[in-house]
Amino acid sequence: MGGAEFLIPAGLGALQTVQRVAESRREAARSEQQAGLAQAAAAAEAEQARREARRAAGRGRARIGAAGITVEGAPVEVLAELAAEGERDARAIEAEGAATAAGHRFRARQAQGRAGQELLSGTRDVADALGRGLR
Repeated sequence: MGGAEFLIPAGLGALQTVQRVAESRREAARSEQQAGLAQAAAAAEAEQARREARRAAGRGRARIGAAGITVEGAPVEVLAELAAEGERDARAIEAEGAATAAGHRFRARQAQGRAGQELLSGTRDVADALGRGLR
């Protein structure tokens, strides 16, 4: 190529690199946002499960009291089991949310890695195009 015609392919290559890097970074940001949303949703759902367990235990205590039964022995064990089951449910929900969030964060790290690779590759391609043009 004579003159500065080599600048056009180099410039186009640089533009494409910038676009690919920007898209990878946007993807990483979306994945991070989804991770936060998944964790927040799981926390809210877990809290709802805990509230429901407390309500169920309260209803149980009310029924036991209305029946004139003292809250000792088996009734206490049933109420304790209701509370424990509610907590197990809540922890399972939190664990599922954490796993979902971890998956999103993993995808974010992959996208960040792709952005870095695109930047290195694009820089090398532009430098090669410029080098060929200067010969």
